[in-house]
Amino acid sequence: DYDGAVEFLKKVPFGAAVYVAVAGDGKYQGSILTRNETGLVVPVQHLKDNWYAVETNHDNWLPDPPTDPRRSRAEECIARHGQKDGDVATFGVVVDCISERPVLNDGTIYTAVMSPRNGELWGRVRYDAAEAVDPEASSVKDILL
Repeated sequence: DYDGAVEFLKKVPFGAAVYVAVAGDGKYQGSILTRNETGLVVPVQHLKDNWYAVETNHDNWLPDPPTDPRRSRAEECIARHGQKDGDVATFGVVVDCISERPVLNDGTIYTAVMSPRNGELWGRVRYDAAEAVDPEASSVKDILL
């Protein structure tokens, strides 16, 4: 269940610092967890005051760095689509917004969207991403293959 998943992800040891987006199939069942290897860095941010949340590789309580506007651009895309019938962003809206540049950038290697409501899963693996960032990174590309 959603609450159990959030509690588990708050406490389980991780191998690295990470942002975890958790969604349930009920209204306002959405949270962003900001983690390090041993636990939470900040309290869980529950989705109660907004109908969507966006997380990138930067702390979401700080403004986007000028060199990486992905979060603000994703928020603009979601706002452009708008909220439909009081529901959260649809699966198609999320896929559309994360597929737009600069949200999708040359360093994006793997992207996934999952729906707890209907079990839908969409994923994209970019085998050329390592070369786009560093043309000499053929070993990274080989690992991804």
